[in-house]
Amino acid sequence: MFYVWRDRAISRRNIFGIIFQDRLFFKPDEESRKGYVAYEMDPFQFNEKQKIKTYYEVPVVVIENRESLVTWAMTAVKIAENKGTK
Repeated sequence: MFYVWRDRAISRRNIFGIIFQDRLFFKPDEESRKGYVAYEMDPFQFNEKQKIKTYYEVPVVVIENRESLVTWAMTAVKIAENKGTK
């Protein structure tokens, strides 16, 4: 299965984001994770026992600013593509 976003094929191996319970999560790397932490955002957690630290919630201030959202999304896409090729 794959998805197309901005003329890029994105497979299950390189998913860059998740929408869960009306919240958006992107895949950060070590460097971009600092931005999520600066906004005090949490890693993805789909139940009380399991946190998936490979995805972090996108801050509302980023979601509400189209340019910021595109920048954060493109960063997540590049990170997912790089991890998917390893």
